Amino acid sequence: MIILRLVVRWLLTVLFRIKVTGLEHYQAAGDKVLIIANHTSFLDGILLSAFFPDTLVFAVNTHIARKWWARPFLSVVGVHTLDSSRPHAIRTLLRDLNEKRKVVMFPEGRITLTGTLMKTYPGTGLLADKSGAAVLPVGIDGPQYSPLSRLRGHMRLRWFPTIRLTILPPRRLALSASLRGRQRRAQATRVVADTMAEMVFATSNYRSSLFEALLEARSVYGGRCVIAEDDEREPLNYNQLIQRALSIGAMMSRYGKRGDRVGVLMPNTVTGLLVFLGLQACGRVPVMLDSASDADALSAACRVASATAVYTARELVQTAPLTDVIGQLQSRVQIIYIEDLTPRAGKVNKLKGLVLTRFARAAYRRLSGAITPDVAAVVFPEPAPGGGCRGVVLSHANLLANCHQLRTRIDSNVRDIVINVLPMSSVYGLNVATLLSLFSGMKVFFYSAARQNRSAPEVAYEISATMLFGNEALLARFARGADPFDFHRLRYVFAAADTLTDQTRRRWQERFGLRILEGYGKSEAGPVLAINTPVEHRLGTLGRLLPGIEHRLQAAPAGISDGGRLWVKGPNVMLGYLSPGVMPASSAGDRWFDTGESVRIDEDGFLWLLTPPRVSGRS
Repeated sequence: MIILRLVVRWLLTVLFRIKVTGLEHYQAAGDKVLIIANHTSFLDGILLSAFFPDTLVFAVNTHIARKWWARPFLSVVGVHTLDSSRPHAIRTLLRDLNEKRKVVMFPEGRITLTGTLMKTYPGTGLLADKSGAAVLPVGIDGPQYSPLSRLRGHMRLRWFPTIRLTILPPRRLALSASLRGRQRRAQATRVVADTMAEMVFATSNYRSSLFEALLEARSVYGGRCVIAEDDEREPLNYNQLIQRALSIGAMMSRYGKRGDRVGVLMPNTVTGLLVFLGLQACGRVPVMLDSASDADALSAACRVASATAVYTARELVQTAPLTDVIGQLQSRVQIIYIEDLTPRAGKVNKLKGLVLTRFARAAYRRLSGAITPDVAAVVFPEPAPGGGCRGVVLSHANLLANCHQLRTRIDSNVRDIVINVLPMSSVYGLNVATLLSLFSGMKVFFYSAARQNRSAPEVAYEISATMLFGNEALLARFARGADPFDFHRLRYVFAAADTLTDQTRRRWQERFGLRILEGYGKSEAGPVLAINTPVEHRLGTLGRLLPGIEHRLQAAPAGISDGGRLWVKGPNVMLGYLSPGVMPASSAGDRWFDTGESVRIDEDGFLWLLTPPRVSGRS
């Protein structure tokens, strides 16, 4: 059996270039260990058996174990098969743990159909609670991209993707001694689900730059995957988006130098996205300007950010209209029209585009220089509490961490279409409605009210949108004017930035049969801190905190006895505020941030707002 395991391990290493990290945590867990892992493919059990030093006991559904193709694999790796769906199976597994055998359970109970975590069955939490065993989380990444997964049609599959096994430190379930029966089982299940989410987030690659994350998304979902479109109806796939962003970035590199902060005053279109990505490609820091602001506010934003130039579009200047505003700004900063940077058509430029697409990573590194995850990626100007203007500075790691945190709670795939009705000048519109879509393989359709002759609900109907991110004002307007069939394909509707009213929530349920999932965030947090999901939802709350976010409650204001002022810390929390000419140093997620809100956190982890929200910036 040992020889067979060595042969299987060698073969898997050759084919999948397997990387195993954290074996020291396996040794530190002791003898009584319950291993929990995400279930990505039919290969998962073989991987764990081949690369863990001991013989493992697996909880495998009897129906799977009886399959003709499963029996040879299970016998080769020496796995015990048990039916975890029946009560007696838990007793059998408990006996195995007490006899110091290491037990493996997949809490989801089945191979993922979404690429992300699915629901958690109560058996795992029950076993961990009754046995008192150390719980050892193991993250499996890579097999979901192979034909041995169940994601055909959801992403580009390849035969031998690189596989990573990441073993995290062991932990034990800490449940209240007062909990009994059903409540105790529910709490144990929730702890296991949280552990799984923390594990998936901890093993994600958010320590990267935004453009590198875009290149990684292309490798996962395929260069021909259509990813962006607007009312011009000229959809771009990953290859086209990256090629055009690099082309524009090369032209932008002629202005200023790397690290310069430059204003972005663009419409909510694919071109606006290309400007943002082009600046990322050439190592500049976009300062996101709101076209609804007046000249004084825009001037103050440019001044506090020490912006050297402002990129805008003649179309926006004419339709907004912003002619007078641009005229006033022109005396302070250089105005660069994006129409002047558009590459000319021709065989030479087409050839350059093909080269850029083929060698995109090398071209990006040449243009941007050495960009680290903790340097500033974007600045969002906002009113300062005492008057004037300040800038919220978010790093590449801040933005990517928040995207990965959300991906542990939201299932998405290449079949999803996001209609983006929020301006990219807001953190919510940029990172959640736009960048999250790009990095998750979802097509994002940019809706610009200034360019559309139709309403957003009608466009959602036309493009068969499946996901919508909005706020109270937009969702209330859609509820009043939309046809009941306009949102017939929507799977998810998320609301943030403002407190959702009962009337809006009720109208969406009655007219469209859709439940709005409310969340909570701050510009300074990238922006999402908590969210309700279909699996974890409680009406009237702001949802549960995302994985990777620590919190503490300080003394609440007078009149509030059951909560406190919320402070948070995590890799998504900003670098700091930008004062004129001074960029905050990297905090690498070790800085506590005062949200300014008083909340109550119930026994299940849901946030209840106790004071009217004071929206920070335009999150």
